[in-house]
Amino acid sequence: MDERDVWQVQIVLRATEAELGQATDAIARALCPDESHEGPCATPWTMVSSRVDDIEDQDRAASLRALIDDE
Repeated sequence: MDERDVWQVQIVLRATEAELGQATDAIARALCPDESHEGPCATPWTMVSSRVDDIEDQDRAASLRALIDDE
């Protein structure tokens, strides 16, 4: 079996809060299909979401916004 490593997956999307909730719920189900299992997940994971406008590093925020801006 291959040794597992730690990975970061980043998704940038333009969405309403409701759409964000749907997206994060879908990601959580993909990572942990049985949300009622006992104990920790077999594959440890965590998810953090934040508005790009709340990022303190404005250069970073601008580069993330530029990835999806179509205006």
